[in-house]
Amino acid sequence: MTPESATPQAATPEAAKPFPFLTILGVLGGVLSAVFLVAFMLWYTHAPAPNSTEKSPEEKLLELRRAEEAKLKSYEWIQKSEKNKPGVVRIPYDRAAEKLLQEENKK
Repeated sequence: MTPESATPQAATPEAAKPFPFLTILGVLGGVLSAVFLVAFMLWYTHAPAPNSTEKSPEEKLLELRRAEEAKLKSYEWIQKSEKNKPGVVRIPYDRAAEKLLQEENKK
C-alpha cells in the first residue's frame, strides 16, 4: 500500500457543495406568497366599521312607526277644495271611529 492510499476518505476535504440558492429562494417565495394571500383575504373580506351616523334597523323601524302614528293621530289636508268639489282631509282614527258610530246609531 502506498502512503497516499492509506489516508482515510473522511480526512480528505469534500468537494465544495454549491450554495442552495434556489431552495432558499423557493421556500422564501412560498412563505411570502402565503403571507400575502392571507393578508389579501383578510383585507378583502373585512367588513367596514359601522358608520356612527347610520341608524340600526331597530331605530329605523321605531322612526317609521312614530311617523305613522303621528299621521294616524293628526289632521291634514290631503286635497284642498276646488270649484264645486269638496276637499279631502285626514282625521285622527279615534275621531273617525266616533263619526262612524254616530252614523250607525242614526240609522
